[in-house]
Amino acid sequence: MFNPGKYSSNDIERFKGICTRREPGRAQHQLREGSDDEWKIIQGLAEGSIVSRRLPDFIRSILDSQERLRLYSTIQAQVEGELMFVLNGYTGVRVSRQHTRALQEDILLAAERANVNLTELHGLLSQTKTISFNRVKKSIHFFFFDRATAARHALTPVPFKGRVYRLMNVHGPDRGTPWERQLGRAGVSMSPPTGYEVCLYNITRFMDIGRLTAFSKKHSQAEFDFEDLDACTPNSRTSTAWKVTFKLAGCPEFLRGIQRIIWFGASNVIKHPAVGRRLQCLRCGQLGHTLARCNYTDDHLRGQGGLVACEEEVINLVDLAKPYGNMKEMKEAAAKCLRLHQQAERAEEEAVSPTANGHEVELGRPQRDLEPAADQAGEPKGDHHREEASQQQQAPTPKPQPKWVTVKLKGGRTLFAHRAALDQKIRQRTRDMTS
Repeated sequence: MFNPGKYSSNDIERFKGICTRREPGRAQHQLREGSDDEWKIIQGLAEGSIVSRRLPDFIRSILDSQERLRLYSTIQAQVEGELMFVLNGYTGVRVSRQHTRALQEDILLAAERANVNLTELHGLLSQTKTISFNRVKKSIHFFFFDRATAARHALTPVPFKGRVYRLMNVHGPDRGTPWERQLGRAGVSMSPPTGYEVCLYNITRFMDIGRLTAFSKKHSQAEFDFEDLDACTPNSRTSTAWKVTFKLAGCPEFLRGIQRIIWFGASNVIKHPAVGRRLQCLRCGQLGHTLARCNYTDDHLRGQGGLVACEEEVINLVDLAKPYGNMKEMKEAAAKCLRLHQQAERAEEEAVSPTANGHEVELGRPQRDLEPAADQAGEPKGDHHREEASQQQQAPTPKPQPKWVTVKLKGGRTLFAHRAALDQKIRQRTRDMTS
């Protein structure tokens, strides 16, 4: 689909012909320079003035696989609209029912049973690009071709497995160009919203939060953020709760199957996103009972589902929550963190730039062009080159391979074997017959 407010009818017809044209034979696997019209189509796809269910075939001849993946992510970040709702209670989605067609069938089946507005729901589903289930947050997301379409369907009631949910718009109002949608308030590119959040309970003011942070850093290489959930009011019920956000798409390895951290005998319960609103014991971390009815002993707490922080390990950890001594120290630490962050961003930019064997090359240039051409340039070779050449000349000749022997068998069959192996087999059979 093309935006008629930006492209004329002649441009639309010409662009349609380019998009529907198939690259002949092996041409689609060879990179070439794109024409002006082809780059206009790519720009339209990245800015949302052109939407398509699949990328046109000619893009394979202009962008390699890594660059096509970046274009795919660009369309997701600044063009597509997104609506979602979070499932309540024990409701989940089986793995075999997590694709778009199965989710749509479950929604329509629930709509017929609930007698909701089927006309509005069919209009919503007909304009949906894809539907996806987030297993970490237990939420269902509807993705649209553009954000304007998603905004029109916000707050639409959607029934699912006996409950009715209202769709929430993930994106706020658009400002500026589509490329500016990826920027935050400070004009810095925002990272993708990927994170695994857990809540830690029983974390009092007398908990060594600095060494607990170091303990987590030791067991996980992923970046994470600690956040105090205390409302700091007389009626606060979260004064002993902290939120930890790991910058991962799923649970870190050291917390899989872990429901509590035993810290000097105290049980710090971990609430994973899969728990949701279900009742969880604040002593053992199990579901279905309260702390008053918990029958776990100290040995049970250290058993399955518990991660014990040994004293020998904790005392050697550095206190990462050490207070600042003055403002100068704080500013120096902030400046150092900023430099490290900028270095990491430059490293990421270099990692996604088109390279081959560590040398920047143009897209589509053959690999053999990267080899040094000292002989062609007339440059004399060094001593180490002469030594390598002499070693190659003095290398021993390879040992000749033994020849195959053919033996005719009954029924017209032929046996192929080496002479030594065949003689050994005959001697072994002779010994067996004589013994």
